[in-house]
Amino acid sequence: MNKYNIYIPINNILALFMIVIVIVIVIGIEVLKIRLTIRFIWIAYCGYIFLGWKDYVYGGSNLYVTFKQLLEALNMYITRDKSLYNIMRKTAPAEFSFPVEVLKNSIPFNLADNIVAQICATLNSGKHIIFVGAPGTGKTTVAQSLCRAAYSLSLSLGKGIFTTATADWTSFDTVGGYMPDVEGSGRLIFSPGIITRAILDRQWLVLDEINRTDIDKVIGPFFSILSHQEVILPFKNSSGVNYAIRLGTAEPTETDFYVHPHWRLIGTMNDYDKLSLYKLSYALMRRFAIIRIPTPGPSELSGILQSEVPECNLGQGMSRLLEIITYRDIGPGVFLDMARYIVSRCPKPEAQTEDYTREAVEFYLLPQFQGLPRAVNKKIAEIICSALPEFYFDGDSMEFTYKCN
Repeated sequence: MNKYNIYIPINNILALFMIVIVIVIVIGIEVLKIRLTIRFIWIAYCGYIFLGWKDYVYGGSNLYVTFKQLLEALNMYITRDKSLYNIMRKTAPAEFSFPVEVLKNSIPFNLADNIVAQICATLNSGKHIIFVGAPGTGKTTVAQSLCRAAYSLSLSLGKGIFTTATADWTSFDTVGGYMPDVEGSGRLIFSPGIITRAILDRQWLVLDEINRTDIDKVIGPFFSILSHQEVILPFKNSSGVNYAIRLGTAEPTETDFYVHPHWRLIGTMNDYDKLSLYKLSYALMRRFAIIRIPTPGPSELSGILQSEVPECNLGQGMSRLLEIITYRDIGPGVFLDMARYIVSRCPKPEAQTEDYTREAVEFYLLPQFQGLPRAVNKKIAEIICSALPEFYFDGDSMEFTYKCN
């Protein structure tokens, strides 16, 4: 008898317990229609993972195999059927509430308490948000954290849909349009765009770099939706009925899509690209709350670097370089990239030299200074020269010209 067979009785008991949970899940979905069902699904999957080691044990267990088959069938059932989706729609919180503590714990860096409170108050008041700020301040990270937190609060049916706007977008990409039927009927059918799909799936949507597209043009009828108005789309089904986007919590029909009152659209926009990219109209901006993600001060930046990349030797010019934000608003993301590069070049802090810091400046920092006034570049050059005395930095050409002996 194989020495591993001693585990089979224990595994059978555990598998029996998990099969009972599967039965409870099915009852919860089809009979009780309770939200507790979702909790049982998580328990079942945890059990599935816990029993996974048995795949490597000689002999196996027929009961365990049966349990695996049941769980796989249940997963396929949930995926194909909309019953669980409908349960979640019907059991979402009646009142929208986004607690400050939940968001604070979801953001992976220390965002000021007053900014977190502003975000939550904006969401609780029913508004959508556009985050603005300098490069690297964490706008996208905050937007994604919002979606994850909304999912944990059952305000969104998923962890959010993320997409980056492009100059090639049209209303087809956002609203939708006609596409050939993939089933080969030869007919044209309506295919939802990214915003329509997010509304149908009732997932919060993040439009990153929202001003990289002519958003006023491509957003189309969603101008009205963002003002809590229903719209009729210029598309029809095979029966000649127009598709419509309505307000409410009802389940979607073939032609009627419902914007749940808990649904939110989150955008991000880089301050420095405002003049070179598409502009947002005042009419569109009125439909959003514009919240700035600020840049930390030099001392706060130093603390972030020490916390996130402790292997980086800040003594090799990095601490002095942080003073550049006095003249150019740059978020911690850029300096974190520099610190990680230095550590990648030389993992040992005591062996890190100014040469590695110079490379990081050239690769990550200098591109942020394009288009600045000459006087500002001179000030920045002075800081770089004092931070890296081994090298000469030309404030006119904004490049290192030679290494001092």
